[in-house]
Amino acid sequence: MAGKHIEDIKAALRKKEGKTLRELSLAWGYNKAAISTVLRRPWPALQQKVAAYLECRPKALWPDRYDQNGRELPTSQILKNNSSSEALRKDQKRRAA
Repeated sequence: MAGKHIEDIKAALRKKEGKTLRELSLAWGYNKAAISTVLRRPWPALQQKVAAYLECRPKALWPDRYDQNGRELPTSQILKNNSSSEALRKDQKRRAA
């Protein structure tokens, strides 16, 4: 199940106060690329922070990172699921060409 598109999350973050992702990352005490990282890879603490900032639950943004009961999946499982999905998309794209 796909969550919000990365670009939609980025836009929502920027629109909230007009700050860049870098500015927000630094303001929250993280490194300058932290938010860019959490958009692509699991980072539970920052997922919570981003979701709270956008006034939603992390599962609404990244449903593939949570189980049906809303519990966080292990990072290894998320990465495995995402790499399998990515491999499938690449294969489908190759076959369509």
